[in-house]
Amino acid sequence: MKYFIKLILIFITGYLYSQEKILTLSDCIAIGKANSPSAKIAKSEFESSRLGYESFRTDLGPKISFGGQVPNLTRSIREFDISVDDTLKTIFIPQNQSNSNVGISVSQSIPYTGGSIFTSSSITRQDDFSNEHIVSWQATPFTLGYSQPLFKFNNLKWTKTIEHKKLKLAEQQYLEDMEDIATDITNLFFTLYISKIQLDNAIFNIGVNDTILAISKGRYTVGKIAENDLLRSELAFMNSQNTLERNRLNYQRNYEALKLALGMYQNEQFQIILPDKLAELNIDPDFVIRQARENRSQYLSFDIQEITAEKNVDEARKNRWFSADIYASVGFNQTADNFDDLYKDPLKTESFSLGFEFPLTQKSKKLSYMKTLQDQEKTRQSIFKTQTTFEQQLEYQVKEFQLLTQQLVIASRSDTIAILQFKVAKERYLIGKIDISSLFFAQNDLDNTHRQYYQTLKDYWVAYYRLRKMTLYDFENGKKITL
Repeated sequence: MKYFIKLILIFITGYLYSQEKILTLSDCIAIGKANSPSAKIAKSEFESSRLGYESFRTDLGPKISFGGQVPNLTRSIREFDISVDDTLKTIFIPQNQSNSNVGISVSQSIPYTGGSIFTSSSITRQDDFSNEHIVSWQATPFTLGYSQPLFKFNNLKWTKTIEHKKLKLAEQQYLEDMEDIATDITNLFFTLYISKIQLDNAIFNIGVNDTILAISKGRYTVGKIAENDLLRSELAFMNSQNTLERNRLNYQRNYEALKLALGMYQNEQFQIILPDKLAELNIDPDFVIRQARENRSQYLSFDIQEITAEKNVDEARKNRWFSADIYASVGFNQTADNFDDLYKDPLKTESFSLGFEFPLTQKSKKLSYMKTLQDQEKTRQSIFKTQTTFEQQLEYQVKEFQLLTQQLVIASRSDTIAILQFKVAKERYLIGKIDISSLFFAQNDLDNTHRQYYQTLKDYWVAYYRLRKMTLYDFENGKKITL
């Protein structure tokens, strides 16, 4: 009974997996974006960038630290100078001490100014074991301070701006990776469909050529055609057999390629059906360029390059001149021989300092500053060239899509005409109105026109998804592509 149940389960599982799914182009793209190896790599890269930004954001928050030394033991002989009868005398006294301290501090950087505000609290205990055990305490219950650089380069302010744009850049690159996947799957989808059409056409041609060969044998027997026409019929039948095997192998290879791109299991089966033609899209090149500027990662990359160049110029300029640092703090402290008195009537403590630096030799810094200006101009020119080239390609892509829209109508009509032409030629050959050469010409025209129609259809859809990637805009639904 147990083995019988296992056999039933195996049969059911195999049956379920053997059921062929009917997939449209949209289905394939959705599956590929969810399951394909390329999609998983893109998601992993985006998640890595997002976590990197979250780590940076966390570092911008308050920094809390707790530390100290418990204990810090010292046993040594130290040298002391003392005055005896107006005479300076050196003596050596053994020391045996323990110094322990703990403290907590909180600091917060201020990106806008480049300064930092902080607060801290600490306590210290000192034990002297040299003669008798003497304990003393020192505490700083509370200290509040602020430090501010003046006329200095504010790296944190620039970094915050750049890191935020890098996160947005990662989002847009992820969306473009998804559209890349859509374009690749569209290419594989139609490559498979064309190979399926060619396989079906090869099967059809074998049937046609078999019929023609049988008719040719009959007509040759009664002397209505020459031996050369019979040999041509036989050769056409043999060639159609070779074509069938080659197309069958080509179809299987393309089938497995699409399955891999979709991330499907080995035993999953599917069939594909053609998508409907897109509704008439009136795509304006100016609108396309505007959407690309707003949405595409390349333009954000341009922004980051320009901001980085401005950052380098700002750093070089401020390193040339006078700079200063202000430090101020206020708080309380106290000492006591026992812990209970340590926090009674604490004494106020204040601190203020102003440090400054003025470089006396500035030639190298001036040259460094001039170099950063040159680098900034080079960056601007490089961005202008890249941007202009991309927008020219974008205009070409729009024109190509518009041309393919027109060609698709023509290819569809040509395909219909070729089908009717072959049907008429076949009927006329069967009643002996045309020779075999005319029939084969009609058959070749049908094969070529079929192939041209589906190739144009493939180019049309690939161009559409390539246009989506270049703009991150869904022209079919009239909205931006977002996460």
